[in-house]
Amino acid sequence: MTIEEIVARKDAVETLYLSMWCVLNSASFKECITQAVALKGHDDVIPCIAGAVAGILYGHKNIPEEWLGSDIDTARIDSNLFNVNNFFRVPFLCSKE
Repeated sequence: MTIEEIVARKDAVETLYLSMWCVLNSASFKECITQAVALKGHDDVIPCIAGAVAGILYGHKNIPEEWLGSDIDTARIDSNLFNVNNFFRVPFLCSKE
């Protein structure tokens, strides 16, 4: 299915397809979110889903600094990512430093 065919549909499955398309067709967290936001005619669900997956894939250290608030708890994020990784047993997602 092409991106144009997916965008033409607007149900939950296509929302997931679009979100994953953004993740799989990006090389960075910023690129993923930028692509997701650029899908006109869709609400904020696609960037949220894509951002959640991209956050796990690329890690919080790859979120552009200008997008972060000064009070972010990176130790807690690292811990949560490590727990998700252990739960699903997907070793490439993140590693405990």
